Amino acid sequence: MPKSTKIKIKMLAVGLLTFLGLNNQVSAQSLIAGIPSADVAPVGKIMFTHESQINAWQYDKVKWNSFNFLCYGVQKNLELTVSFSNLSNSPVSHESVGFGFKKIIDINVHIPETKFVFGQNVLYGLNEKSVGGWSYAMFSLRTPKLKTRLTAGLSLGSAELFGYDTSTVKDNLGNKNFIVTRRNPLSFIAGIEQPIIEKKFSIIADWFSGAHDLSALIVGTQLEFKHLVFISGYKFQNYEPIKKGSIIIEIMHEF
Repeated sequence: MPKSTKIKIKMLAVGLLTFLGLNNQVSAQSLIAGIPSADVAPVGKIMFTHESQINAWQYDKVKWNSFNFLCYGVQKNLELTVSFSNLSNSPVSHESVGFGFKKIIDINVHIPETKFVFGQNVLYGLNEKSVGGWSYAMFSLRTPKLKTRLTAGLSLGSAELFGYDTSTVKDNLGNKNFIVTRRNPLSFIAGIEQPIIEKKFSIIADWFSGAHDLSALIVGTQLEFKHLVFISGYKFQNYEPIKKGSIIIEIMHEF
């Protein structure tokens, strides 16, 4: 992707964040940092979420990567989504645009907020000019006394979101050749959200299994304000978790 195009996309994301001064009340929402949440946008509402991942200790310069999501509630328990993933300051990156939906089916049992959640996204890789997809399905519930929300399920996606593997092989003449393999991982996903102050402050954690761009344990806190929800935490990658981890900052606004 041309450098000028990347700058325009990043400026668009910053502009949307600046627009967060709208005065609508944000209802209590599950965000979860690394996996899909167990909530959808209210009917007729637009929700914008920006996530930045920052590593300033491993590389020569600060490494920045971001994910951006726009969700619109079309009916009860159904939202349409647009995503801009893997925007970064890296010279080698894999930006992608996604279009999809997330649907929630309420399960009528005695355990509060028992839900079946599933979603589908069509992904377009801007660098590789390729088309892929991402599907996920999860169960979620909230424990009666502690109000702990537990979420678990499966994810299946393509390289446009989950990245590529690069290996080096030598031919008979000793020349090095690079082989790039698309990742299409089937992963286990799980999350826990523990309210400390109801609708104000929660401790959260989620995990993406496997070895790909999203595979990590993320631990953090969620603060809910009048106009937005703010998450901060740390991402422990499944491999070399301390060295290659990242600080996570996530902001969501409903308008």
